[in-house]
Amino acid sequence: MTYHIEIPNVDLHSHMWITTDAGRFRLPFDRKARDMISVLEAMEEGGINVSALTDTMDDRFLHVRDNIRSLSPRVRSMFELFDNAIIFDGKIVVFRGEEVHTDAGDLVVVGNKRKMHVPHKRLPLKDVVDYAFDNGLYVLAAHPFDKHDGLGEHLDEIVEKVDSLELNPNCSYMVKNFPLLDRRQANEKSRIYALEHKKPLTATSDSHFHSEVGRGYVAIRNNLSGDNPDEILSGIKIAVSDEQYKNHLRLASRWELNKLVLTTVWDLQVRNRTGWVYTPFEEGF
Repeated sequence: MTYHIEIPNVDLHSHMWITTDAGRFRLPFDRKARDMISVLEAMEEGGINVSALTDTMDDRFLHVRDNIRSLSPRVRSMFELFDNAIIFDGKIVVFRGEEVHTDAGDLVVVGNKRKMHVPHKRLPLKDVVDYAFDNGLYVLAAHPFDKHDGLGEHLDEIVEKVDSLELNPNCSYMVKNFPLLDRRQANEKSRIYALEHKKPLTATSDSHFHSEVGRGYVAIRNNLSGDNPDEILSGIKIAVSDEQYKNHLRLASRWELNKLVLTTVWDLQVRNRTGWVYTPFEEGF
């Protein structure tokens, strides 16, 4: 079977979230579907049709997939399950991924078929990158110049094997009176580094709450297709790196991000995702 994803909005860095309302994706008589329904609802409201669950310590992807396997045959037939992805209705893809804590900083890998995290241990950066590169995974330098857990100068060691650098919405805001949370320059440094090293940029949501999904993603101009998740992931790699597609990176404005900070603290369901278009050659970030 060949899968076709039309006008893909791709977010390769998100975490499992919880919602109390399954919205129009509510499936009757199947309480175990709650986790996957939460994912689908949040993706729909955020305008995302290709995502990746990149939790670090808990492999929530496996939890969601196992729940789907236990559903009724009617509901189960809506999903195609793979070792590294879940495809819903033939056109919505949720990849298995992981935000790996290395000895040099965080790195996101997408499309992995096994867990890489080792409890209470930071893995060698080179080992993680080599494994991901050799197995055709997507390698994303997560918030590379964030002073808390970015790769920083260590990015030079692996840049040739990195598929893209991340523009992370968490690196675009400052919480008043908390100077340690001033991360506003991190994305600008990523932009400059990407231009100097001719590497593509990828916007993500790095969402930890339902209301944060859709605040950052890549709007790919060409449709994606493939007979399996690996082929779809390869298509994403090509689309992100090939300038002819002229993809747009959508990242929420600083005002929206500060509003979302308050939203998630108070657990309010404020959803403002108008965002703005940002390209690698646009000034005034």
